[in-house]
Amino acid sequence: VIDNSMWAHAAAATDSVNFVYALNFSKPLACFRARVKMMKRVSADPIFIIDGEALSVKQQTADSRRLARDKAYAEGLELFRQLTPQSSKDHKDRLKACAQKAIKITREFILALIDTVFRPEGVKYFIAPYEADVQMAMLVQTGLADTVVCADADMLLHLRAVSVPYTWIRKVNWKSGTCTLYDVSRAVDGVSDESANSAFRAAVRVDKNVLVVTALASGCDYTEFRGIGIGKGKDIALELFRANQVGDM
Repeated sequence: VIDNSMWAHAAAATDSVNFVYALNFSKPLACFRARVKMMKRVSADPIFIIDGEALSVKQQTADSRRLARDKAYAEGLELFRQLTPQSSKDHKDRLKACAQKAIKITREFILALIDTVFRPEGVKYFIAPYEADVQMAMLVQTGLADTVVCADADMLLHLRAVSVPYTWIRKVNWKSGTCTLYDVSRAVDGVSDESANSAFRAAVRVDKNVLVVTALASGCDYTEFRGIGIGKGKDIALELFRANQVGDM
């Protein structure tokens, strides 16, 4: 099961200027289709989950992102209007930087995905009641999906909330088509002190809630923490674990 928003943003970023300012979806759609075909070549059966209604608990985060996106769009729009074949590299680079920050996955792009990728390729897709994360966790919990493909650390919280045991993270290299398997506790090491890493991995094996606390302390869409990072978040979780303060979640 795959977070559609993650793939859609990655696809849009391959041609962000045309995607944002010319509303030309050709290259992003081709990129998305290529990824789908690659998964099918290895006998994977992808299910895409599309975000539904926004959550009020994340309104502040959503508003902050919207303001940043709108600002980038306005700055880039002026650069786009001034764009000519003779424009300097600096001009084009600044335009691209603004476009990357201004990417918004619109209803029009979702409909284009459904019509030109999902239906022709016979790919399953669902629109979640709210955010895709929770729907993906529930699909895994109920056995309708085997694993989650997602780049959002919040996914760890949702999987733990429905008691899905997550031990491994798979990192896909889309250019080579290869996949690397990581021990999930090693994936959040964050510091070079191997003794601390070993203690953290041992704690995760005993209580997966240590990962949840790490994600919460590091900063996710459901907390207001900023600038802590994985390394310090891990230290906080380990300290709470040692003090027997990490209860069931």
